[in-house]
Amino acid sequence: MSSQGEKALFCSTITPLDVDFSIDVEGLRNHLNRLVAARNGLWVASGGCGEAFQFSTSECRVVYDTAVEVAQGRVPVIAVVRESRNAAAVCELASEARAAGVDGVHIYQVDGGHAMVPTEREQAAYFEEILEFVDLPVTIGIHGFAGYVPSPTFMQNLCEKYEQIESISIMSITDYPYFFELKDAVPSRIKFVCGAINVLQCFALGFDAVSMAPNNLIPWSSRHFVDSYNARDLEEASRSLRFISHVHSLCLKAPFGIAREVKSLLNAAGWGNGIVRPPLESRCLDADYVQEQLNQLRKLGVIEAEAKFESLMA
Repeated sequence: MSSQGEKALFCSTITPLDVDFSIDVEGLRNHLNRLVAARNGLWVASGGCGEAFQFSTSECRVVYDTAVEVAQGRVPVIAVVRESRNAAAVCELASEARAAGVDGVHIYQVDGGHAMVPTEREQAAYFEEILEFVDLPVTIGIHGFAGYVPSPTFMQNLCEKYEQIESISIMSITDYPYFFELKDAVPSRIKFVCGAINVLQCFALGFDAVSMAPNNLIPWSSRHFVDSYNARDLEEASRSLRFISHVHSLCLKAPFGIAREVKSLLNAAGWGNGIVRPPLESRCLDADYVQEQLNQLRKLGVIEAEAKFESLMA
């Protein structure tokens, strides 16, 4: 995932769409090229920023293919398989990701549906069916939105049985005792990935990488933050993170609408068209809202900051 002791950076990428709501492959290439230039690893076709719940299997394959084509081995490409109700659905997308040549797959816990919480035997059956099939490096995603978390002992047994599990992602972590217990339980080879919230604290506590949404807007500023941390310049890393946190707040302005907000901000900055697939609302059609977002970006100095760090780091 990264050199010994260094923290790695990933972007949970958006998927640009055309005016007819089809995937804008050229727009996707352009967007990913900007991320790769800033040395952001790619988490693609997720159910959040990537809008993958709206996509067919063939559309997900287009995203996988395009990401691999753009990255050309310069940064890792991870196919984030959307939350699924059964192992067969995961294996279908994982098979397409493998054929596309991605570097790994990210697999979430089983989505029980209708607030159903699976037993540990049911969780084990789900993961074992997937992991007997998938031979790529695997990240297991633990997310509070699932309504439950697997026990540290369960994860220990799973990671010991399946050596292709390389990492565990824990987004929006606030339960640090759970992380400590989990880290102590699983094999030492397992890396941990956090999200944008509390990333500085997570790095200090032993997380190995971060995957964020703000990178879609500020890949160079995000790269500067991680580089500063890796250089042990904590004062600069803290200053940089304050800026990223302001941008992250804009991305989270509408609850459960991060793809919509990130795309709208990209449109306001002139880096995208803002189109999301219905029933999500494309806010780019609201001129007043676009102007409000542009004013917020200008107030933060987002466009200037990106130009500054690109000129220094490219």
